[in-house]
Amino acid sequence: MKQIIKWALSDLLFHRRFTLLFIFNLALGLTGLVTLDSFRHHLENSLELRSKLVLGADLGMSSRHPLTERHKAAASVVLGDVPSSDMIETYSMVASTKGESRLVQIKAIDAKYPFYGAIRLRNQGTQSHISTQTHDYDLHAAKNVWVYPEVLPQLGLKIGEMLKIGSELFKITDVVEDDAASGFSTSMAPRIYIDLGHIKSTGLISAQSLAWYSTVYKTKLPPKELERATANIFEQKHIEEDIRIYSHRNVSQQMSRMLTYLSDYLALVSIAAIFLACIGAAFLFRTYLNSKIKEVAIFRSLGMSDRQALSIYIVQITLLGIGASLLTFAASQALTPLLTFVLEDLVSVPIVLQLRVQGLAIASLLGIVGSWLICLPVLAQIRGLKPALLFRSESLHLHENFYSYVLHFLGVATLWATAVWQSNSWLIGSSFIAGFLITGALLGSAAYLAIWLFDRYGDKFTLVLRIALRNLARQPKSTISCFLALGMGVMLLNIIPQVEATLQAELEHPEKSNLPSLFLFDIQEDQVEVLQKVATANQASLGEISPMIRSRLVAVNGKAFEKTNANQKKFSREDQQASRFRNRGYNLSYRAKMSSAEKITEGRAFSGRFNPAKQAVAELSVEKRFAGRLGLKLGDLLTFEIQSIPIEAKVVNLRSVRWTSFQPNFFLQLQPGVLDDAPKTFVTTVGDMNSAAKIELQNKIVKALPNLSIIDVSRMVARISNISSQMSVALQFMALLCILVGFLVMYSIASHQAVQRRRDINLVKVLGAPATMIRNFFVLEFSTLALLAGLMGVLLSVGVSYAISKLVFDAFWSWNPVVPIISLLSLILLATGLSYLSVRKVLHTRAAFFLK
Repeated sequence: MKQIIKWALSDLLFHRRFTLLFIFNLALGLTGLVTLDSFRHHLENSLELRSKLVLGADLGMSSRHPLTERHKAAASVVLGDVPSSDMIETYSMVASTKGESRLVQIKAIDAKYPFYGAIRLRNQGTQSHISTQTHDYDLHAAKNVWVYPEVLPQLGLKIGEMLKIGSELFKITDVVEDDAASGFSTSMAPRIYIDLGHIKSTGLISAQSLAWYSTVYKTKLPPKELERATANIFEQKHIEEDIRIYSHRNVSQQMSRMLTYLSDYLALVSIAAIFLACIGAAFLFRTYLNSKIKEVAIFRSLGMSDRQALSIYIVQITLLGIGASLLTFAASQALTPLLTFVLEDLVSVPIVLQLRVQGLAIASLLGIVGSWLICLPVLAQIRGLKPALLFRSESLHLHENFYSYVLHFLGVATLWATAVWQSNSWLIGSSFIAGFLITGALLGSAAYLAIWLFDRYGDKFTLVLRIALRNLARQPKSTISCFLALGMGVMLLNIIPQVEATLQAELEHPEKSNLPSLFLFDIQEDQVEVLQKVATANQASLGEISPMIRSRLVAVNGKAFEKTNANQKKFSREDQQASRFRNRGYNLSYRAKMSSAEKITEGRAFSGRFNPAKQAVAELSVEKRFAGRLGLKLGDLLTFEIQSIPIEAKVVNLRSVRWTSFQPNFFLQLQPGVLDDAPKTFVTTVGDMNSAAKIELQNKIVKALPNLSIIDVSRMVARISNISSQMSVALQFMALLCILVGFLVMYSIASHQAVQRRRDINLVKVLGAPATMIRNFFVLEFSTLALLAGLMGVLLSVGVSYAISKLVFDAFWSWNPVVPIISLLSLILLATGLSYLSVRKVLHTRAAFFLK
């Protein structure tokens, strides 16, 4: 075995070009995935360390309706007599005494909150539950309020001045400089703190108000027992479906959900880079092994067995994998801080970066196993090689056999499993691989067509171009490999900006998406008329005023609709999403006709107003994706409970909703006449207004109806656009890895072609062709290949981005021509430069060397 290792290592050192190109190729492909794993690990560790501080406790229970003593007693059965703290959170407009207003998140807390962490204030320093302050600026001593820093300049206020919250005036006693409970910075509005005992007097809290009621607990349970206790509380009979039980770990998971989804898709792009690296590495190894066929035949003629001959190359593959692993690990450690920097605006907790030993293990596993999966299908082709081949005059080449086909299939299956694992979704992972194989087949077909055209019509061009096209046609494997790598890289690089352009256009073009200026909610029934008068007086157009009724889904087709254990580990994102949708209350609404953002995709429209004399049950419309998550279909009979009163409804249609319209839309809508007398609040929108008129209308609405909540849609759109831009940068960061892999594959193939054809090149030199001419047809060969692969990649990116826009986002498609043009020109320039570098060394070799 020592001798085999020695032979394998010395041979790799002798073929340094192959060894270095293979290691760099595979390492560059694996770097994206290992970097993401490192980033995820650091993010999860940072969130885990801060999760108790974010929750301010060990465990929590929350609901959209007030938690009663019965609910708290159910928790006490499991937890025992432990400290607890109550709070209420809601969104509402607040105003200065000068009339300026804005939306804030109000967090009403008692004196015991938080159990962990602290709220650091500008004047008072750190404030926590152990404080015994009794001064007039203490939050719990009087009607005082602590505000986030941005609230003061936005409302033109100072510490000590009064802030109107609902119908009450509160004194601003301090500014929150640091809030451990802030979590991600995706909140719709800045936060303010008031005492829990004062929120009811504001008039903001009613049975129909949009508010979250929570009780958090401090326990001394270790992590495993805490998770078990969370599950046990969930199973208590007094805990209804819409009550959420969670530990501090669940909070950190909720905080990281957006970045988790993003990292899932980043991982898929990095898998694309691995696939491209596999193309290059397989080509390199196949070329290397082709040059070793006679050597293997000699070994066999000297009595070496198949196993012994193969073992030399298996050892080489393993050594190459180890080399790629070490380089991958080093590169990922360097790139993780860069990825963290790119995503820093999406993360409000500091990410602690440290060396991760497991990262080396993952890199080693991927590097070694990846090398085996790439090379073993090629290596299987020399199995059973006959020594008699040495006596044949024709050149020897590898050919596919049964074993190589089996190993190729195993490689694709492993790639699929990796995609499912990284995306945490059977659907997304499988769709990605299927799409990847389809686009790969299209690129391969285009390459075959180009080769056929080069071979058939290549002689109609100038001499230099004719030689370049003939060379491409006579080297089909290298041409197709290079075409696939470059085309796939360009496609991935262009898909992301095209999808982003569609989203930006959907959000920023009111003439196409009817974007409103303001979104109003928490409107009470007796306030609708007042609101209409205020809007009319200010020449503002209100959209449809839509009712919203809170309900619980209790049965489907007569069978109890059971919630799932939200704390039970679920693998796929679809399972997690379905679980969240099952464990929530539902908002019902009704309207006579569909809004402009809705379209029936299956079924029929409502038959009109509900008539109990003619109809046994009401008719129901369900948003199609929501129906898919809950497994609902046309004809299903759903039973809802509204304040203990059952309501039955039959699904008569499924509809699509364009959520980016920011119009009041709902997952569930009943026909008019069913819920008219049910307790409800209303939501509506205000049409397009200029900034000054919008601010003036906001102030007048708050003055007339202080409990209303108003969202400035333009601010929300700006926030969403900013997040999508940051995500796009991260995705393009990974797509750039793909194109770099593509260029490395092209350089590997170009340099190989230059070495393989050096005798022909120098023969042409001997016949009198100048070096410039030889360089030109070589450069033209790969520039042409890059141009065609780039054009095909751009066309595929247009098709895929169009499909994503229509099928995923249900949005009008917008094309951004800048990125395709820049990427195509850059591709050609880089291809020209790389092919020039590849042939330069061969051109400087003396022709006499090959004539000896």
